[in-house]
Amino acid sequence: MIHGMTLDSYKTELETAPIENIYIPMSVYPLPADAIIMTGLLATRYAAGEITLEEVGELSCPSEAVYNQAMAQAAKVVADSADPYDSMADWSNSVGYTVGMMALYNANVEYVRSVYSGTTSTMEKRKTFLDKLELEAYTKMVMGDTDGKSISEYFDEFVTQYLEQGGQDITEEVQQAVDAS
Repeated sequence: MIHGMTLDSYKTELETAPIENIYIPMSVYPLPADAIIMTGLLATRYAAGEITLEEVGELSCPSEAVYNQAMAQAAKVVADSADPYDSMADWSNSVGYTVGMMALYNANVEYVRSVYSGTTSTMEKRKTFLDKLELEAYTKMVMGDTDGKSISEYFDEFVTQYLEQGGQDITEEVQQAVDAS
């Protein structure tokens, strides 16, 4: 099931999102959860001759600027497929879109789109700290440095600490904003 965005600001932000370079959708913010996969699917369909370059842009872009970038990216995927050793960096990026993302697309993943893209007052005050706490906890779990606890126990302790240090307040603030929209 795909949940749609409920905040009007999301559409406005997407329409005016900055485009930093040709490798979209990586540099287009904010993104729906399936944007990267959809880019891979559209590029693959274009490379197979199923759709035109113009259709790639029309199917994936909310604005003319993003449309132009999508067309350039799709053309680059095809060019890199034809001459993969011209630039290994470009070729690997194209393979990531067409092979890697297609594997994820074909896996029938259930996408859940964000219903909130704003910043709450607690996020402004505590988000940097909470992000650091999260990164440290995940790093320790991956490295097996969980102070003698199982991963499950360590994760549960992290969640409790995260919620106590502002995570619960952020959750409540986001829920209020979503409910109000």
